[in-house]
Amino acid sequence: MFTLCAEEIDKAMKAGANHPMGSFELSNLIGLDLYVEIIKNLNASFGGNKFEPSSVLRNLVKNGHW
Repeated sequence: MFTLCAEEIDKAMKAGANHPMGSFELSNLIGLDLYVEIIKNLNASFGGNKFEPSSVLRNLVKNGHW
């Protein structure tokens, strides 16, 4: 088993998916609090709980780690 760090994931998203920035870069830019709100909005728009924010993400925001 291997572990990827945030930088490697961002690099893969830019190279493999042709995104201008990786997921972690984006969350650092906009803040985790906004990231949670976007996920909640997606969840409300599409119904169900497919886009429910993870408990880890919610706890980070709740504890002020934006």
